[in-house]
Amino acid sequence: VISIHMPPLRSRGDDVIELAESFLQNIAHQEGKQLEGFSEEAKNAIRLYNWPGNVRQLLNVVQNMVVMNEGEQITEAMLPAPLDKFIGADQPEHPRRRATDHIPATLRTQVHVRPLKPENIKPLWEVEKEAIETAIKICEGNIPKAAALLEINPSTIYRKKAGWEEKDQAS
Repeated sequence: VISIHMPPLRSRGDDVIELAESFLQNIAHQEGKQLEGFSEEAKNAIRLYNWPGNVRQLLNVVQNMVVMNEGEQITEAMLPAPLDKFIGADQPEHPRRRATDHIPATLRTQVHVRPLKPENIKPLWEVEKEAIETAIKICEGNIPKAAALLEINPSTIYRKKAGWEEKDQAS
């Protein structure tokens, strides 16, 4: 057995563009479409996105763009969420935007940093609940939008909220 280390897509620079273009050509051919590439704005958004799902997520996003759109190239108007948040963003010095860039400044100032001590560790379910509730608040109660930002299914949020409410009522 040989162990191979593969760095995450977000740390491989312009590899994301080469992979996206390769996926685009293959999928467009399979779908019988004439898409030739990505506009510079679309490439920039693809570069800036963090790709937490790595290559599999990139493949799914490109497939979605090919199936859902017509034209000669993928433009910024064709980008699905969450890539559409990076339209018109300048290329930063660092290859990725900060995770908090899309959060309104008024909410960003409310982030509290706890010292790294064992007593400050929260159970995972509490961290998850806090993340979901914060996303819902940022999205002004729009659960589908919050789910898209969290990259989960909206039904997951509804199910977890119901579970938390049951837990609260039982207490």
